[in-house]
Amino acid sequence: MMYLTENPVQLSGEKYEKEINYLPPNIKGIQETISWMKKRA
Repeated sequence: MMYLTENPVQLSGEKYEKEINYLPPNIKGIQETISWMKKRA
């Protein structure tokens, strides 16, 4: 998984949302990820 930290990765839920018609919000997970990334920078 080291390759994920070498170059920015932008994931999209577009396919999931297209099939399910709903993309569940994951605010806490997003906040934790951003916090972790800021600590590493």
